[in-house]
Amino acid sequence: MNSCREFEPLLSLYANAELEAEQAGTLEKHLAGCANCRREVASYQRLSRQMGQLHPPAIPENVFADFNAGVADKIARGESWRVRVVALIAVIASYYSRRRTMVWTSLLVLILAGTFAANYFARMTAPAQPTLTELLQNRDWAGLYYEMSSPLSRAARLHEPVPAGLLLSVLRELREAAGQDRRLRTGLEQILSQVPLLKHKTTGVSQSANRIGVIAADGVRILKRNAPSSASMTPVERSLSKIPPHQEITLNELIAQTK
Repeated sequence: MNSCREFEPLLSLYANAELEAEQAGTLEKHLAGCANCRREVASYQRLSRQMGQLHPPAIPENVFADFNAGVADKIARGESWRVRVVALIAVIASYYSRRRTMVWTSLLVLILAGTFAANYFARMTAPAQPTLTELLQNRDWAGLYYEMSSPLSRAARLHEPVPAGLLLSVLRELREAAGQDRRLRTGLEQILSQVPLLKHKTTGVSQSANRIGVIAADGVRILKRNAPSSASMTPVERSLSKIPPHQEITLNELIAQTK
């Protein structure tokens, strides 16, 4: 007999009518006798409605131009692999900002993808330049994978929640990479400050081992708890627990509260 833990990954998909008929039928049989899971589904449905009310961020047109110019200068000076991380992000972000089909949460996906890829390729003797598709379809990053979807809906989807400690360490690496360069720093800060997040607390941080409850603007969870024994998660959990349920925050605010 299936348990609530086995069905948990399907609840948000069911709430958004994204399950295949066979899976939906199996889950519905479980929901008929499980009040807790029914409440979870209802919570996801409320969240989806709230997400539809978030306004998309408006980033000034000159941000990407200044950001790219700063990256180009650093590349010309042949600086560290961290600069290549920022360079990859700048190229991708500039491309999608021109197409204007990108959901801003995808920018966060690309930041993570670029960082992991740069870390990996920097260790290779003769690194090859990865394509965007290769980065997003790479399944080798522990616990993370990305899949391409219709460009009319979103450029890329973060399919698995990301450990919160990992996300914050990546963002701090990017800030360090930007260093004192005004154009890089300004562009990165404006991007981070414009990405809306929403805290969603259903069962509570202390009661759920796989849900921290921060959800991106397209309704996809981007953070989850590490194992309870992980000491690195303590400041993250403590900071997030102070944020009221369903309160909108930004990445910059999240970083500031977990220092």
